[in-house]
Formats: sequence, structure tokens, C-alpha cells
Amino acid sequence: MKSKQLFRISILTASLSIFAAEDKPRKLPWSGRFANLSLDNLKDAYLLHILTQCPRKDNCKVSDYVTLNSVKIDSQFNDDSGSCSISVDGEARFQDQRNIIRAELVQKLEIPPKRGMRLKFAFVVKEAFKNKLDYQVAFLESHQVEVRIEQSSGNPEVRILNTTNPDMFVWRESFKVGTYYKFDILCSPEMMEYHVGIDDKKVTTIRREDIKFNPKLKGANEFHIGLLSYSSDPEHPPMNGRDTIVFNGVSAEAA
Repeated sequence: MKSKQLFRISILTASLSIFAAEDKPRKLPWSGRFANLSLDNLKDAYLLHILTQCPRKDNCKVSDYVTLNSVKIDSQFNDDSGSCSISVDGEARFQDQRNIIRAELVQKLEIPPKRGMRLKFAFVVKEAFKNKLDYQVAFLESHQVEVRIEQSSGNPEVRILNTTNPDMFVWRESFKVGTYYKFDILCSPEMMEYHVGIDDKKVTTIRREDIKFNPKLKGANEFHIGLLSYSSDPEHPPMNGRDTIVFNGVSAEAA
């Protein structure tokens, strides 16, 4: 049942990702690093439609859910000394989606033909989540890459997927508050290669999959970071306060 629900969310998010005509894919390399970003220039690096197209319409503020460079990262990743805190609460919704809680930064990327790309990002959760939800925290809209914090199936875990089924994971590790998770994921026409580092440990190869990345799939070039929780009910269950995740070292480059 859960895999069917997650398949539905991939359809929902794809159908409701609406961009302005001028939001053309960014050429690689693309930097989403936060050291030199503020709320004033965040739109220069990211698409903000998930935050600005809320049900409150004219009263949708990026600052309601995003704070920049207020958290010091002890172990910097990918040449980024900055940080971005992204939060969700019961009002964090996109358009008329009533069964999804979400707050994300997005970018569309121009993937070189026959080459693929590398995605780099890191995150830490500084304070324990108040809600025991399963969160998508970094993903391509095509779900050929997805990193989740899974909390509903026993011990909380961080998982890497290349599908929408959370039980078909490529890698998993216990999720711990205060632990710094670093990712370097190669998406190529020949294979998928996953590199992970935890806290001060070096980012190393943890797995290669003979799965060909298809850049032509709808949403394959659309990269999201943040928090997203989906419910199969018509209305998402009430939230018990805010949950916050902190990102660092976000970038993409040609493979």
C-alpha cells in the first residue's frame, strides 16, 4: 500500500509543479551553496514556488519556513560555510494540496546529453522532530533519486531510494539527531553510484547500481530539498508543532 501511495505523490507533485516561462533549466555546474545567500537573493539560486504558492495566496512568505545562515555547521561540506534551515508545520502547503505538508527549495537543471550529473548535498536535524512522519528530504521529481527520513517503520532511518517504494532502498543508516549526513550521488546513463559520509568521516562509495539514469523522464532534471510528508487520507493529520532540517553544500555538476 505504501508504494502505491508514494507513486500517487509522484504524480501529484509532477502535475502541480508550475513554473514561470522564464524559469529555464540552469546550466551545470550549478551552485546552491548558502554561504553567500540571503532571503533577498535566494531566488537567484532556487525556485521558490512551493513556498510562494501557498493557499494563503498573497500572504505566502518564504521567511515563514526558511532561515539562512543562522545555524553553524561544524563539519562543512562541498566548500559551503553556510546553512539553510527549512521548516514545516500544519500550514506548510502548496496550492490546494490538503494531504501533503511541504516546504522545499527547487531548481531545474540542464543535464548534458549522454553524460548525466552529480548531485551533492548534506543535512543535519539539530532538534528532534515533533512529528513521527516519513519525510522526503532530497529528491528528483522523477524519483530516480530520493533521500528520505523514515520514522514510521520502527527505528528511524535515513534511506536512499531510486524508486518511490521506501522498502526498496539502496542504502540505509540509523537516523540520529545532530548527525551530519553528506551525499554525492552520480546519475549517469551507465549506472547510479552513491557516495555517503557521516559527520567528519570522508565521503566514500557505498554502492553502485546497474540502473541507467534517464534524463528524459519527466522531472528528471527537477531537484528538491526540504521536508515533504504525504498522507493517503484526504487531509494530512494535524501537526504537533514545527519540524526543521538544516541543509548545507548543495550543488550539481555534469558527470
